[in-house]
Amino acid sequence: MRGSRWYWAPWREARARLMRSPFLVHVLRLVRRVCGKLRGLWQVGLAEGVGGWLDRLTLGDAPVLAGLRAKLAAFVHARGPVWFKIRISTALLVAACLAMVFSPGGGVGTPSAWVALGMGFSWVGDALLMRYPPARRAVRQYFLWSIAFFAAAQCCYIRMLYGLYAGAGDGTHWPMWLAVLIYAGTAMVAMCAFILPNEHQPLVLRLAAIPYALLVSWMAGSAVAVCVVTVGRGALLMAGGLLFYLSDALVTQARLGSVRLRYADFWIWVTYAPAQLFLILGAAHM
Repeated sequence: MRGSRWYWAPWREARARLMRSPFLVHVLRLVRRVCGKLRGLWQVGLAEGVGGWLDRLTLGDAPVLAGLRAKLAAFVHARGPVWFKIRISTALLVAACLAMVFSPGGGVGTPSAWVALGMGFSWVGDALLMRYPPARRAVRQYFLWSIAFFAAAQCCYIRMLYGLYAGAGDGTHWPMWLAVLIYAGTAMVAMCAFILPNEHQPLVLRLAAIPYALLVSWMAGSAVAVCVVTVGRGALLMAGGLLFYLSDALVTQARLGSVRLRYADFWIWVTYAPAQLFLILGAAHM
């Protein structure tokens, strides 16, 4: 034990000197100031601008829009938003299974099979996220479990995209990792600016969002790389990956972020449902 303390003592002293370094303190203050500026820009400028544009788009004063809005509100109120969302998710799951069965060369191990498996995990994640019966009866940490099931879905999509990239590429992997690094870096900046500082949410949820954000970034970057190496044949996969990336960013911000978005649930599903559909169609096309 004494030898162990003697061995670690120089490292502890070096770390203490490093933490007292004026240069490191200046860098940390600069990073905190930049994150604060980004956060203020989002809250004051971007959020208000986007919110006003959405208000004009969805809550216009035109009589036609007002009538359509009243009918849509009555229809949704009669059935509830969960009624719509679980049926959309079920329809996507059925479409993924049909694509696996009827696509050329369909079967176990094909791109459509991986997408169908991922869509199955996504359906369970959707049910947990919207607390759809009977999922809400015995599950307390429903959001944490939904992250776990969506992470499993992302692993399936990554496996599918990696197989397509390896089959179409020339053996070089740096374009894929470059795209993954770009999206992962963007996600981490957003996490540090909006998610991690929000102390109103449990720490375990904020920490669980970090590996999931890396998985989504990996999937989106892989989709872009597949589109590049296939010379446009993977355009649907790229569109699905980028929309999924945007949808999960909205979900994370709406659930765990410090900025409240207007009509967050509506825009989440406007991006999420086409993302899953594009992945299903893109895998069947490949």
